[in-house]
Amino acid sequence: MSNYYFHHIGKADLTNLKHGVWVWVWNANKIPPHLGISLDGTYYSLKYNGKDEGISVEALFRVVQKEQIPTLFIGIDEQLSAEKLIKIFGKYEVASSAGVTCLKPIAEIFNAMECRTIFDLLSILTEQDKVKSVDGICLPEVFEGIPFYNYESVQSRLIELENVKIG
Repeated sequence: MSNYYFHHIGKADLTNLKHGVWVWVWNANKIPPHLGISLDGTYYSLKYNGKDEGISVEALFRVVQKEQIPTLFIGIDEQLSAEKLIKIFGKYEVASSAGVTCLKPIAEIFNAMECRTIFDLLSILTEQDKVKSVDGICLPEVFEGIPFYNYESVQSRLIELENVKIG
């Protein structure tokens, strides 16, 4: 398997990110990347050390810029409510090697529970013609798409993070 390519990656614009549904792919050039989701300017993400809920997209966008974090923003044509996001993220405490990844609540939001990687989710959303745009910021000049990884890569990374937290 190879990188997940996009036909066109536009320049991320904060004004656009404040409206609609966006899947955030943090460290888009790393294996594995980290995922989050925003709705109308409010961001949610499940992490190994907790979760982000109701964070301002504007504040996070400034972090991406300041720390030069290669990030993709995938605009999704989906009608979601804040209540649905809050309810789904409320079911989870942390991402862990026990099988709950940062993708899990996002996949649940899109009724795609069988997804194990961003590639699975993007395939489903593309098939349903729901990917409306892909924007990026701070991407390497030679960015060739999201590098291929598998579920085991995610598990290894979570184990690594859990060991750092413990040690």
